[in-house]
Amino acid sequence: MPVLGSEPDQIPAPVTAATNTSKAERKIGGRPVKANRDDRARETINIILRMTEEHHRPPTRRELADACGLRSVATVIEHLEVLYKRGYIMFEVGCVRSLWVTRKGEMFVADVVEPE
Repeated sequence: MPVLGSEPDQIPAPVTAATNTSKAERKIGGRPVKANRDDRARETINIILRMTEEHHRPPTRRELADACGLRSVATVIEHLEVLYKRGYIMFEVGCVRSLWVTRKGEMFVADVVEPE
């Protein structure tokens, strides 16, 4: 009886820079990596809008992390900083529930091009 992993086709190839794996196929922490950052941005903005509507107040960073399926609040903060730099959200530093989606963010989620 062969031992598991003794056959060449049973040994999984390690994911390295040399492996021909596209970004969409790679996984981090069991979750697939998003190939498109806009998808993650839309998903985060939609979660903020939904939670604000459901609870009549914006989510905390921890609540947002839980809703996005992330373990770290630091990751959520990184996402929020990117959204802030793009002009999709606003928040007051030092305030727990001061997060809101701007008109530009709402139009981005709706996939509408804002007239210049």
